[in-house]
Amino acid sequence: MIAKSKIYKNYVYICASRNREHIRIPVGIKSDRLNSSGLLHKSCGLDDIDEKNKHIRELTRKVQAALDDYPKLTAKEITTFVKTGALPAAPEAKRQLTFIECFEKFVADSKSGARTNDKGVKLTTNTVKSYQSVLSNLYKFQKLHSLEWDRIDDSFYHRLCDYYWNTLDCYDNHTGKAVKIINTCLNWAYDTGLIPAPINTKKWKVWKEEIEILVLYPDEVRLLRNMPAEDPKIERTRDTFLMGVFTCLRVENLLGLTERDLQVMNGEYYIHTIVQKTRKPIRIKLNPVAVAIIEKYRHQYRTLLPTITSVKFNENLKDMAKAFKKYLDQLKEEGQLEIIGNNWHTDVKRVRTKKGQHHYEFVKPEKFISSHCMRRSGITSFLMLGMTPLEVQEISGHASNSKDFSKYVKLAKQVVEQKSVDVWSNKLA
Repeated sequence: MIAKSKIYKNYVYICASRNREHIRIPVGIKSDRLNSSGLLHKSCGLDDIDEKNKHIRELTRKVQAALDDYPKLTAKEITTFVKTGALPAAPEAKRQLTFIECFEKFVADSKSGARTNDKGVKLTTNTVKSYQSVLSNLYKFQKLHSLEWDRIDDSFYHRLCDYYWNTLDCYDNHTGKAVKIINTCLNWAYDTGLIPAPINTKKWKVWKEEIEILVLYPDEVRLLRNMPAEDPKIERTRDTFLMGVFTCLRVENLLGLTERDLQVMNGEYYIHTIVQKTRKPIRIKLNPVAVAIIEKYRHQYRTLLPTITSVKFNENLKDMAKAFKKYLDQLKEEGQLEIIGNNWHTDVKRVRTKKGQHHYEFVKPEKFISSHCMRRSGITSFLMLGMTPLEVQEISGHASNSKDFSKYVKLAKQVVEQKSVDVWSNKLA
């Protein structure tokens, strides 16, 4: 059988078959067509065409060599060998990994790139960190409960959820994420031949919850931009936050921007990057304020904005919010505060859920702010200021049928409706 490069669901794959079983190995390149030689057209619009074609040729040769050199391997074993370099062990020498060893290999292969997503793209650093977090908790969990393979069943699922809810004091989102990751690992273990039979996880509910996140409205964004910042840390944090609002990028993308993600054409500035979560290319034109921020820090750091970890940035946001609250109080005393915005003197009542049951917590607005606030504030502001949902989705990268995006549309509509009532109420008072 001859290995060939083909297009499958708008991505390039190396395809072959053995004993009527399909072999389909992702190359990690998105394209809608190939030329007669199975390579990318020069007119496809992608960068580094020669390097990408070289990768296609090398992977094709690798698959063909595996087919020729190992005629007794099944299609599944060929796929595993090409992806990991591992040949099936002889029956007498093969030892099944324990559940923990299997999860450790799952994390290690995800980190090294031996395991990729279903489009053949290496997993992001944040994804690997979430895997490592679950592994760390499994180390603690196994001290209380057996993790032998014959115990990985529905009772294991219930014990694990109870451990996250009660011992680790986690809410449903955190618990559900752990369940989803373990499920992914078990499917991977079966697909790669590490376990002989699939684990039945059909009854394993992936718990979720809706968490309210603070949103800054256009008036507040304007005041934040004008807020005097004597502390350089507050100034850097404020500038980075504003860039997050203007671009609607997720924090991992925003903090990772480099000079390579910046395009300057005819005096206009653009952010042209790949969204880490979706691997979707995105191009955002910057407004004059964003351009001024870029030029303020350009060439000072290895990143386009001041270099900082997401954890430290979230800590600094709390300090920025305190300074902003103080600035609003000052404007109010001077009679200059007439805006549509949040009540910064009332604790926010937030609903969290454990096992689907509501738990309430009250959080001060300055403690409520987080990096998620940037993206939500940006999208909500764009909608409130008159952009259509379709236009905003081009910036945010949401799919047209995204349930998450529909929440922004609803929120923006509610605020505009209330604003129209307030305007007439003030005029007729």
